[in-house]
Amino acid sequence: MPKPVRVFFGIVIFVGGGLFVAAGALILANLDLSKLSHPVGAVVMLLLLSALGLVIAYVGVRLVVMKNDDSLLKRTKSAA
Repeated sequence: MPKPVRVFFGIVIFVGGGLFVAAGALILANLDLSKLSHPVGAVVMLLLLSALGLVIAYVGVRLVVMKNDDSLLKRTKSAA
């Protein structure tokens, strides 16, 4: 994949991951725990949403900084 295309996709994926993190944090900050039937479950799921956003953002960063011959998640060709 050419570098400009990879950088563009990396930025788009990074922004998408950032939106997941922001959405999880925003909902968690505005959550009224006294009105929920399962407040612990809601908090856990929102933290998982934020963690998923961090993982997605990491993939976007890897797309931007990787070299042309690197694999996306640093797996060597001999390990396959």
